[in-house]
Amino acid sequence: MGIRFSGTGVALVTPFNQREELDLESLGKLLLHTSEVDYWVINGTTGESPVLTESERNKIIQFVNKNNPRNGICQ
Repeated sequence: MGIRFSGTGVALVTPFNQREELDLESLGKLLLHTSEVDYWVINGTTGESPVLTESERNKIIQFVNKNNPRNGICQ
């Protein structure tokens, strides 16, 4: 049996810059903008999963964990 989610979740887009690189600054803004939700669904839930590398997926996970605005930490 997997994890059961409850409450309101948001599927976050994965922002990229003009050079098609991860835009972590914009991801931080999205986290702040959606900080009232109970959970985020990340890494390709809005259709970008085929173009994310394993390295990019790991960077996103680490960034979201480190910059969770509910922890009072956003860099």
